[in-house]
Amino acid sequence: MVEKLSLQDKQDLIDLIDLVFSQAHCPHNFKELIPKLYGESVNTMPYHYAVRENGKLMAAVLRYPISFQIGDNILKTAGIGSVCSHMLARQKGYMKEIMNAIDEDFKHQEFDLAWLGGQRQRYQYFGFERCVGQYRVFLNDINLRHAKGRDYQPEYTFMAFAECSTDWIDKAYQIHNRQEIHALRAREDFEMILRTWQQQPFIILKEDQIVGYLTSDAQKTKIGECVLLDNRIFAEVLFSFLKTYELKQLEITIGILETEKIKQMVAVCEKYQKEFRHNFRILHFEKVLQVCLTWKAQHMVLPDGAIVIGIEDEILQITLTNNQVSVTLSQQSPQIVLTRLQAHLFFFGLSAPQELFLQAAEYPFLNSWLPLDLKFSEQDAV
Repeated sequence: MVEKLSLQDKQDLIDLIDLVFSQAHCPHNFKELIPKLYGESVNTMPYHYAVRENGKLMAAVLRYPISFQIGDNILKTAGIGSVCSHMLARQKGYMKEIMNAIDEDFKHQEFDLAWLGGQRQRYQYFGFERCVGQYRVFLNDINLRHAKGRDYQPEYTFMAFAECSTDWIDKAYQIHNRQEIHALRAREDFEMILRTWQQQPFIILKEDQIVGYLTSDAQKTKIGECVLLDNRIFAEVLFSFLKTYELKQLEITIGILETEKIKQMVAVCEKYQKEFRHNFRILHFEKVLQVCLTWKAQHMVLPDGAIVIGIEDEILQITLTNNQVSVTLSQQSPQIVLTRLQAHLFFFGLSAPQELFLQAAEYPFLNSWLPLDLKFSEQDAV
């Protein structure tokens, strides 16, 4: 029987997920790896679903609520993580039981979408599809030398949060909240979130003025999050980080609609690749499409158009006029019919939908409307 956990189960749960993930990958310590979920002062146990055998925890899954602001709108999401099953409990169907229990709760709770990492087909059974594009960019010391010369001196300096005053970290928090797309993070959780996945947060300074913050791994080779007051300094900040710490290479991901950052990196980086971000399950297409297409229309000039799309038993009319978006339920006959899994790739794929769905070629405005983006930071993943 599936149950929700309570605070008294915390250590037993941590022992289980440490064991399972250490056996499957490398040694794990979830208290340090994800302090926002398993730190000493945190109680996320009510968000965990679990199965016991003879009183002992044998399988568990986290369903963690995370709200994102996209422009003037809020999307309520569920981060799925810490999916584990004890080696002695494999092939007993516990994961299926837990995921079905989560699915049943989705029917009664106000989540707009859910997201997780993991093997694609495994989670397709539960309605998830790998989608939402991002660029993975690699910038190295040779790129720096050719772009800025051998005598380049960093324009920006970096100070670890551990060395910063509370006022400066407050300023970083304010910069986070200025983003048009961002997770709604409580101030008291801000540093813990930035330290997720063993990342280290830094304030970015120019002449003692804070211009942003970033996080990196211990080797300073992978940037988890980089948030700036002005994205036009993005390349210079990364060049400064490379030079300051005498790095050979930096790796960072960029959302597919972060056009200013993409433009700068394409001009100077060694290479970049387009890839999917996570597995997503959109629970309410009507709302998610309204929010995401509205945001895109507010930042790009999109052609007018109207189309009726069927997503299994749901029919949506999508209209865009003078960059004003309307997504509503409809009784009309659909012009394009999709399964729910197909719809994820149609709206949130890596490229124009006509490359995967031939019918879309009849409606050329879709090539400008789509794909849409859900720019979630890796620091918010669970």
